[in-house]
Amino acid sequence: MTKLYPTSDATALYTPATLKGGWEDSSNLVTMRLHTSLCGDVLTVADTENNASPTWDVALYRGVSDPLRANTTIAGTLDYTYASLETNADADFVLHLHVWVTTGDSDTVRGTLLADFSDSGEWVANGLGQVSGRVMTTQTLSSVAAQAGDRIVVEAGYRATNTHTTSRGGTLTYGGARLGELTGTESLLSPNSTGGSFFTFSADLVFAPTYVYFANAAAPATPAANRGTWDLSGSAVNKALARSKSGAELSNLVSETSATPVDVLNTRFVSEELAAQTIAAGTAAVVGSNFGTVADADAFAKYHLYVMQSDGSVRGTLAANVVQAVEATVQVFQRTSLTLSSVSVSAGDRLVLEAGHRFSNVLTASRHARVYSGNTLGDASDGGDGNAAGMAGWLRFPQRIVWLSEAAQASRTQIVSVG
Repeated sequence: MTKLYPTSDATALYTPATLKGGWEDSSNLVTMRLHTSLCGDVLTVADTENNASPTWDVALYRGVSDPLRANTTIAGTLDYTYASLETNADADFVLHLHVWVTTGDSDTVRGTLLADFSDSGEWVANGLGQVSGRVMTTQTLSSVAAQAGDRIVVEAGYRATNTHTTSRGGTLTYGGARLGELTGTESLLSPNSTGGSFFTFSADLVFAPTYVYFANAAAPATPAANRGTWDLSGSAVNKALARSKSGAELSNLVSETSATPVDVLNTRFVSEELAAQTIAAGTAAVVGSNFGTVADADAFAKYHLYVMQSDGSVRGTLAANVVQAVEATVQVFQRTSLTLSSVSVSAGDRLVLEAGHRFSNVLTASRHARVYSGNTLGDASDGGDGNAAGMAGWLRFPQRIVWLSEAAQASRTQIVSVG
């Protein structure tokens, strides 16, 4: 079984050129990342219709998954637990869903899993703009033989089954990581207090990218020295770069009083040991919990990513001294792209991400910036609200990263199988 969440994070690595479902209106459509983790603030997308046709279909949300890791046949069933609204009872809106698989990063359809499904249960009406939780009837999917690099695309909206021409509106929610998952039994919730919607595929799906998270546990190893270019690093701490979200939120605040621009290191994040492999050139992404505490601090997130050998020396630099172009503020998570250089990794090496800030102000008054670690509710999202706690910063590689513990386990399994 695999759960995919319609996030409010606009960092899908690919956006199809066209919609594939039968939609009459898609003027308000949003396209976001369809992810295996809850991600982002709860948002809503809405649109109206005034057409007399009882089969008028309005697309609201399109979710695009990360690429699949390997060839796999997708079949079985699909459920969708979501929050929705119709503005008036006579709107007679029902869920419309179209689910398909891309051919790699292209607009070509590999296969259609669920073709223009319309549910039977009408959305709940409330004039105050409140939404209610719903669960679609379980649907059997058509089998699609997906290949490595293909993506799952979910197009969701409503079918207006009314026959009048009076304008009526429909709303879907997406995101909502801080509040956990919806149950589907909620009634009349404010949109900003709903949990996360999710699609449940009965198939086991595995995706190619690797996500590692800013954890609050101690780093499993201590770097011998700073490898990025930093003017100040005395307040830096060492934390784990982990495969899963864990631990309570912690932050490391650093200060500077320099009258000239200065680079300040907050945190060194260190991974577990890597298996022997090549980390290929490509584009990684980091959405860090980096915040400037005062507007005139003019602090910009900065990252330096490298592979560390077991003795603390550098195996190779993946991305050097990358500074975010947009100022880090207390209110917004930001996504930074890292252009990776290829590094040949030996068994026992580790990833190290140095995270800090470039202060470009020329003030002598003390100014601060933070890097957060920990959090378990969901992934931080590009443009998401940073005021509320609970979002974990992350680093995404476009390929699968193989860990030494995984390789060792696979080797033991092979030995047992042969014996």
